[in-house]
Amino acid sequence: FTMAMLTCAAKFSRWRSALVLAGSAMAAMVNTYLFLVVFVPFQIVFYLFCNHLSRKNPLTANAILLVTGFGALTVVLGAINKLIGGEFLFFMPQVRFSVSLLAGPNPWNLATYEWLAQADWLVFPLVTFLGSLIYVILRGYRLFGRRLGDNTPFSVAGHAYAPFFSLQYMLMCMVFVTWQLLGSPVLLYQYLASYLIPGMFLANGSLLAVILSDLNRARYTLVVVSVIAILPTAFIPGVGAQIHALFARFDDQRSVLWPLALVLFGLVILGLTRLRVRPFAVFVLLIGIANIAITDLRVFDFTNSNRNQEGYLAVFKTVPIIQDHNHDGNLRFWYRYKDPQGGVYKAVASTHLWRYKLVNEEFPSTETPVTTPINHNDEILILSNDNKPFAAAEEALRKIGLRAQLIAEENVQQGKIRFTMNFVKIVP
Repeated sequence: FTMAMLTCAAKFSRWRSALVLAGSAMAAMVNTYLFLVVFVPFQIVFYLFCNHLSRKNPLTANAILLVTGFGALTVVLGAINKLIGGEFLFFMPQVRFSVSLLAGPNPWNLATYEWLAQADWLVFPLVTFLGSLIYVILRGYRLFGRRLGDNTPFSVAGHAYAPFFSLQYMLMCMVFVTWQLLGSPVLLYQYLASYLIPGMFLANGSLLAVILSDLNRARYTLVVVSVIAILPTAFIPGVGAQIHALFARFDDQRSVLWPLALVLFGLVILGLTRLRVRPFAVFVLLIGIANIAITDLRVFDFTNSNRNQEGYLAVFKTVPIIQDHNHDGNLRFWYRYKDPQGGVYKAVASTHLWRYKLVNEEFPSTETPVTTPINHNDEILILSNDNKPFAAAEEALRKIGLRAQLIAEENVQQGKIRFTMNFVKIVP
C-alpha cells in the first residue's frame, strides 16, 4: 500500500493526500515489525525517482506530508494503546527487545552456514539478483558507447525503471546479507527472507518488460498462455508430490542444487535462443518445475484440515492458561518435538518467542539447551502427552543437582488432540 500511494503521489494530481496516506502506511509497517524500517530508505528513493520522472513535486512539501502521515497514525495508535492500559509509546517494547538482541548473540541464529545447502527458499532471490546484476552490467556497457547486438534482450532503449528496480533489489539483497553476517537470521528463516519478495517482483517485472517488449501480440499471447498453464501446476493435487518424489531419488536431503540448476539452465536457453516463443515456453516449464520442487506441499495439503483446525484451537486454549502463570514473562518451554503433538507444542512456545524461551525440544533430556542451561528459580512449562511428565522431569533434574516443584497442572483437549501443561519451578 505504501508503494501504491507513493506511485500515486508521483503521478497524479492529488499527490498531497497520497503522500499523507503513504506516510501512514509506512508508520503501520514499521510499528508492526521494527525490522521493516530497513525498507523505508528504499521506498523514499523509489518515490524520488518516480517523482523526478513525472510530476516533480517540491521536496520540502513531500517531506512534510510524509512525516505528517507517519506521525498522525503513530499518535492515534499510541492514544488507543494508552486508553486500553498500555504505554503511549507502544513501540518501545519492540525497540527494547531489538536492542537486547543486538547486545549479544541472537538466540535464533545458527553458528554455521550449513543450512545454505537446503535453503531452497533463496533460489529465486539469488537468480533474480544474478539477472539484475547481468542486466545492470550490460546496460552500463551500452551507456558507455559500446554497441550490443540488436537481437539481444538487453538492447531495448527507454526502460528507465528496469535499471532502477534492478539496482534497488541488489541493494536490498546486500542489506539482508549484511544483517545475516552480523548475526541476524534474516536469510535463515523463510518468513524473514520473504520480505525480499516485493523488491524481487519489481525487478523481475521490469526485466520482463525489457525482454518481452519486442514481441508482437500473437507471440506475447502465447507467452502469457504458457505462463498461466504451467506455473499453477503446484496447486494440482498429486503433481507436486510426484515431482518431489522424483527429486528425492537423486537427493533425499532436498538440496538447493537441483532447483537452482533448473532455473539457471532455463536462463541459458532463454539467452541463447534470443527469446523465441518455444524456448521461452521451455524456460517457463523449468521455472514451474523448480517452483514445485521448492514448494512446501503442506501448504496445499487439505487432507488434514480438521486436525489443523483442532491444533489451532488447542493453541488458542493455552493462551489464557499461560497468562495466568507467566506474570513476569520469563516462563520457559520444555517439550519433545517428536511427540505426536510436537507441532502443537512448538506453536504454543512460538506464542512466547519460541527459541528465546526454549529449554530444548528433547524433553526430558537436560542436554543441549537451546539458550541457557536450567537454573535455580527458573519457571518452566512442560508440554507432554505422557502419563507422568512431572516424574520424568524430576528424575532428569535430579541428575544435575536440581529439583522441580509442581506449581500447577492443566489438561488441554481439542478433538483428538490431548496433552498436559505442567508448570514447575526449579529449586535447589
